[in-house]
Amino acid sequence: MEQLTLQVCTPEGVCFDGKIISVTLRTVVGDICIMNHHANYMTTIENGRASIKTDEKEISAVCSGGFISVMDNVVRIIANKFEELIQ
Repeated sequence: MEQLTLQVCTPEGVCFDGKIISVTLRTVVGDICIMNHHANYMTTIENGRASIKTDEKEISAVCSGGFISVMDNVVRIIANKFEELIQ
C-alpha cells in the first residue's frame, strides 16, 4: 500500500516520525483523514482523538491544539499535546 510521511511534534519534542497509510484527527472544520496524494492543505487542530494507521498497527492518541500541514505527501502535525493511548 502506498504511504506518506508523518511528523508529529509537541513542545516536548518529536512524538512520531515515519511512514503511514493514513492519519485522522479533529480540525476546526470537522474530522479529516489524510491519505497518500492528499491535496496540499493546512488548518488548525481542535482537541480530540487522532488515529494513525501504519503497515503494522493503528495508533490512537489524544491531540490538543496546534495545526496540521500537508505538502507533497508529507504531513506535519504541530500540537500542544499528543499522547498515545495505551490499548
